[in-house]
Amino acid sequence: MDKELSKKLMRFEGVRTPDWVLLRNREELAYTSVEPLGYPLVVKPNSGGSSIGVQIVRNDPELLAAVREVWRWDDEALVEQYIPGKRLPARS
Repeated sequence: MDKELSKKLMRFEGVRTPDWVLLRNREELAYTSVEPLGYPLVVKPNSGGSSIGVQIVRNDPELLAAVREVWRWDDEALVEQYIPGKRLPARS
């Protein structure tokens, strides 16, 4: 699963999804501004459909650490706005 491609398809179809950036290397992290997204942010591997490697970060040092951790799992880190909401109870 490619999360960025999925987000692009959802946007194309008019489905609202949080803004994001895709980071492939340290240089992109240094030059890509996440400031417009604001903190907190959600950092996750771009590949895969599960929640493995997903982290919520609240500042620049946490962002750097989270992206480095994601790069252990994947070549691309998806960084997106955190949208607070209610957690639904698990279904049995």
